[in-house]
Amino acid sequence: MSAGPTCASHLPLAPPQRWDAHRKAAALAHWRRLLAERREAEENLKRCLIRKRVAFRLFRHWYWESFDDDMQVRSNGWGAILKLAWGWLAWSSGQDLHEGKLC
Repeated sequence: MSAGPTCASHLPLAPPQRWDAHRKAAALAHWRRLLAERREAEENLKRCLIRKRVAFRLFRHWYWESFDDDMQVRSNGWGAILKLAWGWLAWSSGQDLHEGKLC
């Protein structure tokens, strides 16, 4: 005969304190696993953001190095066109546009 009550599977029931301690330990272990996963995800996100920042910085450096001459030629070209247009406006209106007298 058994020493205590049994469940449907004919195994002795665990004392309530042991079951409660096991449940608390399992919950704590689960919480620690979740915390570790969250920290790992946060570290991974930080690494991804740093990689993105570095990649964008390298791209921007490459872009300006590659197209710097084109940009300067265009800006100089537009500058010359604007100076001509500004001079033409000044000549046609008979006023000095550099002093802010457009009308």
